[in-house]
Amino acid sequence: MAGGERKTHGRGQRLDPELRRQLAEAERTGTDVQAVFVMRSPDAEPVAPEAAEVMARELIASAEHQTGHKPSDLNVFRNLSSFVVQGPASLVRHLADDERIESAMPNRRPGSLRIPPPPKRRR
Repeated sequence: MAGGERKTHGRGQRLDPELRRQLAEAERTGTDVQAVFVMRSPDAEPVAPEAAEVMARELIASAEHQTGHKPSDLNVFRNLSSFVVQGPASLVRHLADDERIESAMPNRRPGSLRIPPPPKRRR
């Protein structure tokens, strides 16, 4: 974007439609959701790896405090300014609503490219 302009998003526009569907399903069934979050830089520069780690931990701590839920799994991709979390829908939704999040998408999609293992051989 020209002149350092930042693209702004409405609250729901950061949330991928498939993740929105998975959140609704998880709220109905009480299951965890896996989501990937890309963090927004406070300026036009990319988030430095060390800062990305700190920012991700702050986001998680805030979501835990606000929702009372902890993630069951977390992995920070420092060099990509992103992280993946597995946890209750309320935690994932709270993270997606944070202004420091650029986008939120599901970690898994239906019909993904998972190749099943071959059948076991009989001896």
